Amino acid sequence: MYIEFELAGQGFGCINGGDMWSFTPAVSLSVTCDTEEEINKLREKLSEGGKIMMELQEYPFSKKY
Repeated sequence: MYIEFELAGQGFGCINGGDMWSFTPAVSLSVTCDTEEEINKLREKLSEGGKIMMELQEYPFSKKY
């Protein structure tokens, strides 16, 4: 299932894993950046006061994800 919506002027796209996974309160966000510098700055800001659950890594679909 996939749904798109807008909240406070920001667009979101949401998917679920179907019957393979049960519901959790977890939320994952993906942000598209134009430069590596932008990625690093956003990661730093988004991680303030939080806990990094997945380090930035290279994947076949993204150099940094």
